[in-house]
Amino acid sequence: MRGEATFSDGINTIALKSAMKLHGPGIVRTKKSSFVRIKIEEQGTLTVGANSRMSIKKEGKRTPALISLLRGKIRAKINKTKTGKHKLLLQTRSASIGVRGTDFLLVYNEKNHITSNITFSGEVDFYKKSDERILESLKEDFDNGNDLALLKNMNTTSVADELSTNKIVRIRKGDFSGAYPTYETPLAPTKISNLQLQILAKEFDVKDIRSRSGVVYNKVLRRKKFKLTNKNLIPEPQGRKVEELLTYEDKIIVSGLSVRPGGVIDLDTGIYVMPPKGSHYDKSTSTYLMPSDYGGVDSGTGDYVPPKNIEIDPLKGFVRWENGVRKQIDKFSKAVTDLFDKYKNMTRVDFLTDLNYFYSLKSYENYYGEYKHITNANSMTFDAGATAGRHIFNNKRYLHYLKARIDMVLYNRRDEPLVQRNDRLITAYGYEFHRKHIVNKRKARFVVDAEFETTYQDHRNRDQFDFYTERSRLKIYEEFNLSRRHINQIGMAVSAFQGHTDDNHGNIIEGFWNNSISTNRPYSFELNFLYSSRIEKKNDNHFNISKAEFVVTRKDIFRKTNLSLFSAYEYHDSQKEVDIDHAKVFDSKLELLRSKGEYLKFKLYYRYLNHNSTGLKNRDFIQQEWGIGSQFIF
Repeated sequence: MRGEATFSDGINTIALKSAMKLHGPGIVRTKKSSFVRIKIEEQGTLTVGANSRMSIKKEGKRTPALISLLRGKIRAKINKTKTGKHKLLLQTRSASIGVRGTDFLLVYNEKNHITSNITFSGEVDFYKKSDERILESLKEDFDNGNDLALLKNMNTTSVADELSTNKIVRIRKGDFSGAYPTYETPLAPTKISNLQLQILAKEFDVKDIRSRSGVVYNKVLRRKKFKLTNKNLIPEPQGRKVEELLTYEDKIIVSGLSVRPGGVIDLDTGIYVMPPKGSHYDKSTSTYLMPSDYGGVDSGTGDYVPPKNIEIDPLKGFVRWENGVRKQIDKFSKAVTDLFDKYKNMTRVDFLTDLNYFYSLKSYENYYGEYKHITNANSMTFDAGATAGRHIFNNKRYLHYLKARIDMVLYNRRDEPLVQRNDRLITAYGYEFHRKHIVNKRKARFVVDAEFETTYQDHRNRDQFDFYTERSRLKIYEEFNLSRRHINQIGMAVSAFQGHTDDNHGNIIEGFWNNSISTNRPYSFELNFLYSSRIEKKNDNHFNISKAEFVVTRKDIFRKTNLSLFSAYEYHDSQKEVDIDHAKVFDSKLELLRSKGEYLKFKLYYRYLNHNSTGLKNRDFIQQEWGIGSQFIF
């Protein structure tokens, strides 16, 4: 080691010294111009670079060690394995990594949450976590405790589960890949500059402590001047300005899912500086040569050296120093900028909107699962909803969450009283308590959800929303994973409701079991069951609903577009033949969902519902809907 470094077991912190033996899980911190080399028994050696923070946990001789890189960079040389299984598991906030016999460099920036990996020998399996999950983990840091809490929540099983999916890439010798904001999967493995690769691969070390001894540039005839732009900095999104079919002499070099090879990784920010369009292509290395207008490589450290008076900011990209002031040269795309703003200005508030506009053959009222006041009037319908929530307390063990929502349904045929009465406005507010824990070595949570809901309808046809019914509901459930691909929710709910007339009140008792199953193919499935019993005091009647729902989703049927088929069967049974004796409901929906990043989605859908009933009132009807909609998460 060199310089200053410490080791904390969550209770005590000690200064590291050469030849010191470390026991148990702990967190290693290095200071400026320092590095420390750690030998992991029977697995290999890690070198932790300057200004880095890393936690390490080893559960047993047969279990691979788990490394969490919390900030900075590490260089690792891991022994070969005979079994073919991962010898070492690593994670950052944005990626999971599995290695066998490998020499590699891993970089993670805690501001932009970019993870970049360069492989010098062997192979590295690399998985990119979703932006939604990254934001969730940032929210868990609102009230996170000390290092001990961090160490207790290191989970080898969850990392192994992610590396068993079909969304990993395998980074081979001489290639790099990374987890970049707005990307759904890791960047396709790409060759970096041969200059940078040779310097970094020379010695088994992280060369932060060495002073720069000179800058080396690609030797290429200067044909034209290249303008600095953030469009050549990855994390610019794939599929927009940077994605292209790379060709040379009419031969395809790489697929359109990659970027121009031959760029340089900035080892502080994790950003990949891509050779600009028009750069010279080198057949001998199958890379583009980055022009000197975009900088070079330090001959001692292998780090990227920007042009004079230029630096790379982790959130702004290229910035220029002018008279002692940093000025941004260019902006990232809106998708990247918006996500970086979220990272920088994390708040405790969530906000979701859901807007739908559809044509329907019928209008009706859904009264706690029962279909009533059915009309034969077709209508255009506007359905809008918004949900807001605040994280009162959130860490890796507990979540206290306040929430509120509002939903409104308006039919355009308001001149017809039977249609107008079904216009409705729902307001609700509530509180959730989550206890996060481990079941079957995987993350789970116990949830208590309390909510008070009020429904207003124009049931008097006075062109205003009048009080219609209100409900207080307490829902309790456990969410856990039976396996790495099977998520379960089992729980129950108890409600008390009161209608707009004094005698219209009662209770609702529900039990449910929800299953979500993912596969290594582009399909996911849901199988959900619900039983509900509504007890009405005014006529001492029990209205029971049994429901089974099946959902299959074909992911990425087009780019960032999923196709889902929802199918449900319901059996309604009234203990007393008040309006109906029993009913059978067949409900299905076909939905096409297009994602614009992690936070904006658009949908097209068609719904078919067949309701057959027997009893005093005829409620047989067929409903069809054709609609469009959008969802936006703030």
